[in-house]
Amino acid sequence: MLITCSILPEQRGINTDHLPILTELRLEVDITEVKDIPNFQYVNWEDFRDELQKQLDKARKPACISNQAQLNKHCEELYECPIRSHTSDSPSDRNHAQIQKVVD
Repeated sequence: MLITCSILPEQRGINTDHLPILTELRLEVDITEVKDIPNFQYVNWEDFRDELQKQLDKARKPACISNQAQLNKHCEELYECPIRSHTSDSPSDRNHAQIQKVVD
């Protein structure tokens, strides 16, 4: 929403017909929570592979995909499999970044 809009003639530059415009807006800012991103560097890969296989077995089996919505749904499901397979005891990227700051 526009609150004020005015020109600043005293700020006019030399040999120019341009004037600065001061605009004040009231904007709503969406606040989103930062999600932890799995840090796969510290994964126990044997456990991860076992859990990933379980997740993939639960996922929808490949079928004839006839439109973009179906493709998107299959991709989302496959994308989530390694995320769900990631163990909760492995640090996230955010935690790792905090650890790095302390170490550095």
